[in-house]
Amino acid sequence: MGSAEYIGAGRPALHLIQVENVAHYESRAGGASPLASTTMRYDDDPMSTPTREEFEARIAASEARADARFIAFEKTIGDAVAGIRHENTELRGDIKAFQAQIAGEFQNVHGEFRRLGSIKTTVWGATAVIVGSIFAALALMVSSFDSGRDTAAQTPAQPAAAQPAPIIIQVPQPAAGASPAPAAPSQTAPK
Repeated sequence: MGSAEYIGAGRPALHLIQVENVAHYESRAGGASPLASTTMRYDDDPMSTPTREEFEARIAASEARADARFIAFEKTIGDAVAGIRHENTELRGDIKAFQAQIAGEFQNVHGEFRRLGSIKTTVWGATAVIVGSIFAALALMVSSFDSGRDTAAQTPAQPAAAQPAPIIIQVPQPAAGASPAPAAPSQTAPK
């Protein structure tokens, strides 16, 4: 490749390239080279430098495209935010309904606790009656035992006169010379 050259007076420079080995390119192309000249211009357009109005028009068009994209983006974001707000409103309604349901359940539980409070009172009352009955039975047993012990302690201390006197039957004895009394007939069982 060759060196680059710049030409032009007062205008932006056009880029040129110097082709040094044209024969090489011709041999590869199979004959005459389309690169007939030794110098080739990249920018072969005879157009002059754009004017200030053209630049401003391009900038305005670019700004209009950016504004259109921004407006479309704003619309997309606005639609998404509106959808989120709608879902948020629905969720708030669901949450309020759930809170009302929880409050109702809490009232039911509170009523059950009140009922359980009366059950607790009943259970404690029944426990007190049972414990009282046990103490009463123990007191009755202790008093019966003490009563029996007191009775046993008083019995030997009573005078013997209080008991009936035994009946004594005396049989007279015959005199020494007297004949014995006839014997009583014996009772035998018949055979």
